Amino acid sequence: MFGMIATGIIAATTLVGAKKQKDAGDDAQALADANARNTAAETEEMIKRTEADQQQTMDLARAMSAGSGIKSGAGSFDTYMTEMQSTFDSDVDWMRKSGASQESIQRAEGSLAKKQSTANAWGTVAQGTSSLLNFWTPKGKLKK
Repeated sequence: MFGMIATGIIAATTLVGAKKQKDAGDDAQALADANARNTAAETEEMIKRTEADQQQTMDLARAMSAGSGIKSGAGSFDTYMTEMQSTFDSDVDWMRKSGASQESIQRAEGSLAKKQSTANAWGTVAQGTSSLLNFWTPKGKLKK
């Protein structure tokens, strides 16, 4: 009678522990995915605001040059505006790449946490199985 109760307790705790480990991995993956989505949204918002600021800077430069009598089409002014736009484009490209990199890392961390939790869950099952075998195997019976 005691043996059956012990077997039930070992089996139940093994399965409950393994399930909780698997659930923890699923939760870690979901959290990582949510963080990645937030990072993507934050990156896009930062890019949107930066582009608006950049456009305002370009417009101000054009207005100031027009107010001082510099005509659009003048070589040095057009070069200045082209260089400024090129720098602004590079800044936005870097923001986009950085945000994508952070998002990718967050998703990879979630995937790794899930895999690790799944492996731990299988380890718990193996350990529980080993405990059951040790409980039911008479000492020395399997040894030669």
